[in-house]
Amino acid sequence: MGSWGVKVTESDYGLDLLAVVTENHLHKAGYKNFNVKEALKLLKEHILAGIKRTNAGCSEEEMDFYIGVTYPGRYGQAVTLIAECLVEFFSSGGFVVGSYNKATRKLTEKQVIEFIFSKDDLAALLKDLQSVLDPKHDFFCSWEDSDYFEEWKSHIDGLCESLENKIAEYGKSTE
Repeated sequence: MGSWGVKVTESDYGLDLLAVVTENHLHKAGYKNFNVKEALKLLKEHILAGIKRTNAGCSEEEMDFYIGVTYPGRYGQAVTLIAECLVEFFSSGGFVVGSYNKATRKLTEKQVIEFIFSKDDLAALLKDLQSVLDPKHDFFCSWEDSDYFEEWKSHIDGLCESLENKIAEYGKSTE
């Protein structure tokens, strides 16, 4: 897997995850909205299916091992991806994804104009995102010895801060 920056959207795996969301969620919604809860559920299922496909034929015990070893890091990347998409939307008021048309072999940009989420969705996403900052988390460990660790950590901290601010806005709007 290649990576050219600290954002998940700057990695091959991150773009693969975004393609799953684009093809199986955004396309079906006509690119009008991005449902955070549904996208996370889709990615969880995709990650588990990929682990099971890769390790097909294993015993149940071995499969549990492979899921335990692989899932946390991949899910950490999925959570970070969704947070990056949300924060981009918060800051710009829109979100653009590429849609590949197999028939014409052309990539077109599609504007997503709405993100659907509740305060609870944001709180759950924030909790999962904060967990990647645990030094024992696989995603954290994958960056820890990198020359770009501090930049990555700062990026994750910034995403967390943006989500915290959005959650705080919910409190103000109900007062």
